[in-house]
Amino acid sequence: MKKTLLNILFSTSLISTNVFANQIMLLGELDHRNPQHRIDTKNFINQNSNNYNILALEAFESNKQYLLDNYHLFPTKQNLTKINDYLSTRWKYYDPKSYTNLIEFTYSNNMLVVGIDEPKYLQKNETKLLPVPPEFSKTRISREKHMAKILCDLSLEDNILVLIGNIHTNKKFLPLQIKKTCSKTINTKTLK
Repeated sequence: MKKTLLNILFSTSLISTNVFANQIMLLGELDHRNPQHRIDTKNFINQNSNNYNILALEAFESNKQYLLDNYHLFPTKQNLTKINDYLSTRWKYYDPKSYTNLIEFTYSNNMLVVGIDEPKYLQKNETKLLPVPPEFSKTRISREKHMAKILCDLSLEDNILVLIGNIHTNKKFLPLQIKKTCSKTINTKTLK
């Protein structure tokens, strides 16, 4: 893989974008409601199992990371049910089972799972202009800054696969925010 920004069609349902020196790969879901995206993500992990050690999910708010951690430490049906209940409540129209299957699969492949979405209570109020063009969405910008911070705060040795809505893979959106944030993070870590 090149160490530059790539935007290639990964499958019939996901867009793949490589960001920040091969360390962060964005898989953009064209429709969050389509469980095929999680199946395609599992297939991608199978084909690239040695390349990534973290799966980051937009579907999980970062303040709910404890649900993922509890399941990782204690992979019980009860802890998986808590994840399923959270996803059902947060994303009423999603298929939570496809996410819980992906989470189980990811942990069975010795990868960590990290929630990266900004908690609802921190999100900026949206622009009053309706419909909101994506480039002006205060909520999108706020969420992407939050996601970039989490991704860049992970170890520099980690290779991260990010399952996220396709809109965020636009090179002017999350990839740009990651590059800005990771550059700052690397410079700060280097100075210490």
